[in-house]
Amino acid sequence: MTETLACAVSTGSDRIDVLRFPTLERVRLCATGETPMTAVAVAADLFAVGCSDGAEVRLHHAPSGATVGILPAERGAAGLACAPSRGLLFVANEFANSVTVYETSTWSRRDRLEAGRGPCEVLVTPDERLLLVSNEESNDLSVYDLQQPQPLGAVRIPDGPLGLASSADSRWALVGSFLAPTVTLVDLERLSVAAERTIGSLHMGVRFLPDGERALVTDSEWNTLTVVRLPDLKPLSRITVGAGPAMVAITPDGCSALVTNRCDDSLSLVDLDRSKEVHRVPVGLSPTGIVLLTS
Repeated sequence: MTETLACAVSTGSDRIDVLRFPTLERVRLCATGETPMTAVAVAADLFAVGCSDGAEVRLHHAPSGATVGILPAERGAAGLACAPSRGLLFVANEFANSVTVYETSTWSRRDRLEAGRGPCEVLVTPDERLLLVSNEESNDLSVYDLQQPQPLGAVRIPDGPLGLASSADSRWALVGSFLAPTVTLVDLERLSVAAERTIGSLHMGVRFLPDGERALVTDSEWNTLTVVRLPDLKPLSRITVGAGPAMVAITPDGCSALVTNRCDDSLSLVDLDRSKEVHRVPVGLSPTGIVLLTS
């Protein structure tokens, strides 16, 4: 029998709420490192957490909540991404302007990549060909070839690029700006901007939906999860969630989304078919990262 767990990372209380999906019943609380920011699944029952002030990555076993490993990173360890077939974990170090690369077979450090200024989010495209890094201070998206790895170039993004997602076909990237009220669609083949649109503000979370025709954007100005049309990014609907929505995770079927709400310390469950929040539960202080694991 399979079980799906939602793990919500609370930056303000250095903890992770492990919740049973879809009821959002709390299974357990687990302590993690100092100022945890984001989380990524590295196995069916294992996830990694980037701890910014702790300059480390914590590995947690979801069913038990136990810490099973601590990886030294650099200042501002925040965004995380995994390349499963390559056996690699990437960590964006915001205050060191770098990305640390680990081998998941041994959890040893393999490489260090130079990034732009203030790298906050990192993403591996689904085909595991490209590594993307959103640099909040240099206002660009860095693109690396994972075969080498080596930089391919950078795309200029409006102030404070933060939220980052890739389409299922690895052709497009969606970037949400934290300081500018802008969401940007990037053509990864041409390394150029394909579309930009003003949509509220403080966009920490973006995701493509499986249909390839829509995407999700968290909007802290309006406290909504906004559904946008691709490729022109026109808003189709705004779904009210908690205060200060941050990051978002979607189920594989694209029917549900989970949104962390930083300003009221909660987690929202959204029914995307009905465009409606259907449940909200309290979690730790100032939640940001959210990851779903099925085992």
